[in-house]
Amino acid sequence: MRRFQFWRLIGEQVTFYAGVEYTASNPERFPLSDYEQRDPARFMPLDARKLRGFAAGYYASGADGVYLFNFFVPRARQLFPDHETRFELLKELRDPDRLRGKPKTYTLTAGGNHWKYQGVDGPDQVPCVAEAALPRVFSMLLASEPESRPIDVTVFVEGEPGNQLKDLRLHINEFSAGHALEIHSVADEFLADSPQDGNTSRNTKPVKKILFRARSKMLLDGRNRITFQSDSVSLTLLTIEVRVN
Repeated sequence: MRRFQFWRLIGEQVTFYAGVEYTASNPERFPLSDYEQRDPARFMPLDARKLRGFAAGYYASGADGVYLFNFFVPRARQLFPDHETRFELLKELRDPDRLRGKPKTYTLTAGGNHWKYQGVDGPDQVPCVAEAALPRVFSMLLASEPESRPIDVTVFVEGEPGNQLKDLRLHINEFSAGHALEIHSVADEFLADSPQDGNTSRNTKPVKKILFRARSKMLLDGRNRITFQSDSVSLTLLTIEVRVN
């Protein structure tokens, strides 16, 4: 919801703060509890890039501030002994001007049937199927960046995209980011073990990540339109990450 729509409902005297849960997850892949043993990079308090991306995107969309839910200390839960909560980032997150031009990651997260907070920041956009030769459009909250900042976009998919990089294309708003540069297999953080307990939320299909290169002038403050197209095969999209380097 845009801020002017929010104000129209409740009045302009109410301050709008955007909140975030503690993990940027895709629970359709495997249960949320599995993340606590697998992948510290998806826990917001441990990842400076994701914290900056969350805050910058919502400030650019008109939020007056941000708040962090479950900003936990991992050692208190016997998790990730080699990672510490990024408390030093908190002073950056209160000032959108301090975020612009710094490394950050914007993540298109998934709700899904097994996510306990369904409908948060909806509607859910992933997982979804991008049919062969048909564009699939997504909306992401991003912030504009200085022209000197290089941008990478990674699309995570289930399925085999093949090795024809020219068949995989991306647009950001009205700009073309061209065809894919690289395709890689994804490490274990997106993969579930073979289910032994009949848990239908687990998924054992292989995942690939498709890398595109973009330019900072493509990014707008607020909602941005990300269009992905696979010309040769249908693919299930799991998430998209936009990285400002």
